[in-house]
Amino acid sequence: MKNISSYIIKINFRLILVLLLCGWALFLRYETFNDREWGFDEQKQYRDIQGPFRPFWQRLHYISGDHSTFPGEYLISFPFVHWFKTNKWGIALPHIISTLLGFYFLYRLCRKYLSTIPGYIIVFAIVCFNKYLILHSFELRPYAVLPTLYLANLYLSAQVIENYKLINKTKKGLLSLYFIFSMFYHAYGVIIYLLPVLFNLAEHRKVNWREYLRQDFVRYFLNVFLVGVSIWGWYASGNYFGLAPALEQYLRDPFHDFPNPVDQPKGFFINIIVSLFGQGSLYPLALGVVLFLVLPIQGKKDKFMFFLSLVTLPLMLILFIDLKSSYWFLPRQFVWVMPAFALFIGWCWDAIFLWVKDR
Repeated sequence: MKNISSYIIKINFRLILVLLLCGWALFLRYETFNDREWGFDEQKQYRDIQGPFRPFWQRLHYISGDHSTFPGEYLISFPFVHWFKTNKWGIALPHIISTLLGFYFLYRLCRKYLSTIPGYIIVFAIVCFNKYLILHSFELRPYAVLPTLYLANLYLSAQVIENYKLINKTKKGLLSLYFIFSMFYHAYGVIIYLLPVLFNLAEHRKVNWREYLRQDFVRYFLNVFLVGVSIWGWYASGNYFGLAPALEQYLRDPFHDFPNPVDQPKGFFINIIVSLFGQGSLYPLALGVVLFLVLPIQGKKDKFMFFLSLVTLPLMLILFIDLKSSYWFLPRQFVWVMPAFALFIGWCWDAIFLWVKDR
């Protein structure tokens, strides 16, 4: 009984710390959004959404800027723009809710991967105080929602695999609709769906691949993907995948804001790490990866499969897409990868704390 009581207290204490960090994070996001006017892109998106509802099954340019034929941002913003008119806080409600959901799914993932309170604190500190996540959390742009979609897909796809036979048909149908929506929400939607699913399928495999691929949940994810990618392809066929023709006079080097990895690979790598942390005071946490590599700690394969699949690979794909489309390689392009990076850093530190505790 004593052990059960101490366990409950520990869980509650962990949750309290997370809630305090999230409260601080929300204040920083409130302060940032409250103290600034809408940017040019937000104003343009607002004007584009103001008019009569445009059928989302048509290939239209729903919002301004990049990847604008994908209707996800238009669909979630349209009712709030028309209900709240010029009240920017009312218009920001879907993005505020998305931010809160992002914290929730991050906490659920921490419960799955972490065992120590310091590990939780590190994960949420990186996410809560990252300046790019703070900047994009409430803004009228798709970058406020993408991190939540990535975290939700990582958590929910694992739940489907682990509990497939226990989930009723209604829930499976609702999850299918969500996964499909996450795919056509944005140009990166296919990546945001596919990478978490593939990672979880690989992580949960206990038998040979030939037998594993016959599992019902594998067919489930494949069917969802085929439907989702077909809808994605419909919208993608009308998309610029780069600067709109009217903006071609502003075309510039994709590495205007980042060192070119060919000429300055070290500088490029450092800038990526700096952006992923998003806060100078958090850079020393990178030491956790070094210690994790050096110390004789178990579980290196799982953690680095996570890092390669959910952090490195999406960064490489984004870089490739930007090079092909002559689009700017900017932190906002990979803002949705930042929470997964935070989870990896926290997971490494968590393993170090457990290793020290055992000794």
